[in-house]
Parts: sequence; C-alpha cells; structure tokens
Amino acid sequence: MKYLSIVLLTLAACSGDDEDPADSGQPTTPASWQDMDFDQRASYMADVVMPALQPEFEAYDARFADMNCGTCHGAGADDGTFTMPSDGLYPIDFAAFPTGAGADFMMDTVTPMMVDLLDEEAFDPKTGAGFGCLGCHPAAG
Repeated sequence: MKYLSIVLLTLAACSGDDEDPADSGQPTTPASWQDMDFDQRASYMADVVMPALQPEFEAYDARFADMNCGTCHGAGADDGTFTMPSDGLYPIDFAAFPTGAGADFMMDTVTPMMVDLLDEEAFDPKTGAGFGCLGCHPAAG
C-alpha cells in the first residue's frame, strides 16, 4: 500500500495537468497587440513584425537591407520608448496625400500587413477609427 501511494503521487506530479505554460517552452504572448505589455510588444516586434516586414521593404528598395528598429521608431528606438507615431518618419499631409510607388507600397503592402500583425481593424475613413497611415507616421502641420 505504501508503494502504491508513492506511485500514485509520482504519477500525479508528472501528469503535466498543472504545468505552468511559462515553463513549457511555448510562447505565452497574448492573442492581440492591445493585450501585450511593453516587453511582450518588444519581443513580438523583434520576433514577428521585423522578420515579416524587412524582406518586403528590402524587395521594394535595397536600402532597407539594414532595416532596424530605428528605421520606423527613429529616436524612440534610441531612447527605448519606441513611441509611435514616429517623428523619424515622413509626415503625412492628407490635403496633398503622397502618390506614386512609395505610397502604393505603403498602402498595398505595409499597412495591410501591420493591420494583420497587430490584430487591428483597418482604418475606416468614414469613422476615423482603425489602423492606418497615422499609426506610424505623424500628421503634417
């Protein structure tokens, strides 16, 4: 009986039912950007967003081969705040909205990817809500 108790306790302890997900080696990132804390967001940006976007930027323009946090976050990458929108990016003037290959790339490739990667709704001009240009770029003037 003594040995049966030891076996049962050992089996219960090794069953894994009460395993802490943080100890499983699996990522414990929340499902959405809004639910992440600062450290989780930093990890997600480094592990998911940058690897997804960097090849797209580099294919658009080879100067993005050395893309890093400062490419989008500007001085926020240096001071550790990573504040967005970033003054290091081109200000968007909606009265004279940019056109051409760069604007098309941002609208057709980058913005939809960011919407998906950040689990956001796409910007709706009718409501003014959602993720769009001003999620990253400052407004001009």
